[in-house]
Amino acid sequence: MKARGRAADTSGGRERPLPSRSRLRRLPSLFPMSSSSPTRGPSAPPAPPATPAAPSGVWDARVTNGAGLLLAALWLSRLAPGLDHAAGARVVGVALLPLGLVLGVLIVRAARGAAGTPLQRGWRWIAAATAIWWAAGIVWEILGRPAVSAADAVQLMFFPCILAGVLAFPAASKARDARVRFWLDTGIVVLSGAAAVWYFVLWPTLAAGRSAPLEVLVNAAYPVGDLALLFAACVALMQRPDASTRRSLRWVAAGLVARFGGDLAFGWEMTTGGYAAGGLSDLLWLTAGFGLAAGGVRVRDRATDEARPAPAAGDEGSLGLLPYASVATLYACLLASAGSAWGTRVGGVLVAAVTVTALVLVRQWVATRELVRLQRERGAREAVLATEARFRSLVQHSSDIIAVLDGTGTIRYISPSMERTLGHPTEPLLGTSMSEHVHPDDVEATERALAMALQSRGTFGPIVARLSTTAGEWRTMECLATNLLDDPAVGGIVVNVRDVTERAALQAQLAHQAFHDPLTGLANRALFRDRVGHALARQGRRRDHVAVLFLDLDDFKTVNDSLGHAAGDQLLRVVADRLLNATRGCDTVARLGGDEFAVLLENTRDEDDAITVAERVMQALGAPLALEGSELQVGASIGLARARPEDGPEELLRNADVAMYRAKHGGKGRTEVFAPEMHAAIVDRLALEADLRRALAEPSRDQFAVRFQPIVRLTDGAVVGVEALVRWTHPVRGALSPATFIPIAETSGLIVPLGAWVLREACREGARWARSRPRGRGVPPLTLTVNLSGRQLQAPGLVEDVAAALAESGLDPASLVLEITETVIMQQTEANLVTLHALKALGIRLAIDDFGTGYSSLSYLQRFPIDILKIDKSFVDGLSRGGSDAALARTIIALGDTLALRCIAEGVEDDAQRTHLQALGCDYAQGFLFARPLPVAEIDALLVNGTALER
Repeated sequence: MKARGRAADTSGGRERPLPSRSRLRRLPSLFPMSSSSPTRGPSAPPAPPATPAAPSGVWDARVTNGAGLLLAALWLSRLAPGLDHAAGARVVGVALLPLGLVLGVLIVRAARGAAGTPLQRGWRWIAAATAIWWAAGIVWEILGRPAVSAADAVQLMFFPCILAGVLAFPAASKARDARVRFWLDTGIVVLSGAAAVWYFVLWPTLAAGRSAPLEVLVNAAYPVGDLALLFAACVALMQRPDASTRRSLRWVAAGLVARFGGDLAFGWEMTTGGYAAGGLSDLLWLTAGFGLAAGGVRVRDRATDEARPAPAAGDEGSLGLLPYASVATLYACLLASAGSAWGTRVGGVLVAAVTVTALVLVRQWVATRELVRLQRERGAREAVLATEARFRSLVQHSSDIIAVLDGTGTIRYISPSMERTLGHPTEPLLGTSMSEHVHPDDVEATERALAMALQSRGTFGPIVARLSTTAGEWRTMECLATNLLDDPAVGGIVVNVRDVTERAALQAQLAHQAFHDPLTGLANRALFRDRVGHALARQGRRRDHVAVLFLDLDDFKTVNDSLGHAAGDQLLRVVADRLLNATRGCDTVARLGGDEFAVLLENTRDEDDAITVAERVMQALGAPLALEGSELQVGASIGLARARPEDGPEELLRNADVAMYRAKHGGKGRTEVFAPEMHAAIVDRLALEADLRRALAEPSRDQFAVRFQPIVRLTDGAVVGVEALVRWTHPVRGALSPATFIPIAETSGLIVPLGAWVLREACREGARWARSRPRGRGVPPLTLTVNLSGRQLQAPGLVEDVAAALAESGLDPASLVLEITETVIMQQTEANLVTLHALKALGIRLAIDDFGTGYSSLSYLQRFPIDILKIDKSFVDGLSRGGSDAALARTIIALGDTLALRCIAEGVEDDAQRTHLQALGCDYAQGFLFARPLPVAEIDALLVNGTALER
């Protein structure tokens, strides 16, 4: 086990030193827990690129192969029957130191070949131990082979260097059960080896009692070192590094076990006196040196084995068989000593056998438990792998894009759906910033959302951003971000991206439809009101810089009725285009409904700026346009309102509407600027409309009365007819002029029930007068004239109402004259023509009021069933002045004669007018010259007289 002093040489009968104790002894073992090849797991350092074996590595391999062949031949010469064993022993004795030197050089070169790797430190210790071993042999030879010498001191340093080298290698982490099993296996091996050392070396040495105390102490130190070698062998075999280092450690472990066998054989030979140079112990030591050298060569030749996979979790490595081999060896010793006398020698082996058996049982229990754990882990791992496979399949085939970003927004992973959705290959995107692929207008919002996702611990979003495609298009994407930076399985922000381009386009279309007029594309009332509110909020206290134009097209209903609704829609589109061209780019143009438009003016310094825009709009709309083959000229009434400090959106729009209403009723085709008193007038008008509605709702209608104005014959002043005129006595305001409440009744539609009531009352009185009027020669029949408004003429039940009034009163239809203004009769001409013919079918007569003030033509007079023309008061007033008015009156009277129509002059107030009318051939007239509208009682008296009173 060491350089032990002298011992008897049984072959020569003399004592000789033990040179082999200081020779190839205890070559270092490798503790390979690290490798330059890549390992599994997140912390594995990157593997250096494999390089071809250097020429020196090839030389080392060839030398090792040659030594191996020589060693195999030596073993063959010893074991094979019929060969010269003595010659083989002489070769071993002569070659032990030289061949050991060669193998030691290989180990030193292995330390140099491991430079720059985690194995370098371990192999340096092993190279140092090799040098110590060889130097000890040389010293022992130089000192003359003493029993105990400085060579032993040097040789004993070999063991700590070996252990330092083994423990210097990086250790692989193991599960708790694997560590327990390792210590049990190591205990079994070491304890079995201790039993062998006890039986074959220690007990015989102690029993001889021939050595000095120092020699006994030195001889005891070697077995301890040998047991350390067994421990180192177990450690080497238990490691699970990369493939090349693992195979290297197997050679190292084999060398350490061979060294232990050589020491054990040497001890046995020394106790039995059978040692001879080149014997079994020397051959085993030479074998140990070869194992260590072969391990060193394997470390230098890593490139050929880097592709071999590392062992799986739970793999025991080569240590799995060593404990069982040790137990078998131990029980073989017991069987060999079965015939020996019982004593301390055999008892120590028996105690070791019992202990080892107990350790084996414990090991089996631990191994069984670990197997169960590994099976469970394997099942769990398979389940995880299956889940991961399903998840991977879902991710890879999902239409959504899944990306993993780090805290800076850099893409660390992106699913293959990126290429299907946007056309980008995934590999070039890795390591780039997400902001690089986002629309420039969305970058700020995207980075802000990423910062908020970093601060949150749940799912953040959705946010909408546009991403580029390989075709240069932008797709609208909806993104959800989940912060999983703390999840070790992810370690990033997971972003789910879904293509919502079509949905966004539909939403934009719906939003546009919700806030825009479908016919013209202009803003609608809701959007316009919102824009007005925002404009007022932006201006703050300077709200007078905001103004609104409210437009209503003049006579648009006539275009619809005459040319059709398609032409009307085309006209509205033309008006919209003209408004856009006439206004500024910062103004908002809206269609509020029907033929009503509005313009929001911002940043107007004063009222003149707004009026300038209004004039430009009026000029643009007034340009002629071709529509359905006809040339039309569109007019508009415009109301202008500037915001006051107290005005909100509703008040400003209302004020512009009020101003437009004032412009419309002030003559059309003009612009009116809102004044506060206009609103008061509107409020008064609404209140009057409400009172009119309540008055008509009363069954008795006591607030209304019918007055009658006589129609006389100019030649003799005889009363030939009366015109029914309604009057309203308001309970608070008193008697109201028809000019005050008739327009309100017209616009509100209340004229229809009011006119029907007047018709029934007039027919009832007219029937009474007809019955009481004397009949005879020279007494003309009395006619009853009742006015019809445009709303009445368009009402669907007019003909039925007239027929009912005639039937209820008993009035002769020939006595009833329905008077319609020229302007009204020209609206909806075809529909009016049908109604007028239906009225004529009842037997009544029709008159045109205010003739000459409209735009009728002879063709219309020929088409309509008209019986009477009433000359407007404006022409009558111009008779005394002459000129065009007199000429027009003369023309109307001549026209009546030509068409066999009766002419009645209205508004005659003096004798001069009466004289002129007579001179022109007009036979009938009415006016203040003859009588004002009179109540029924005064008409009764007048009819008794027979002639109108001249005033």
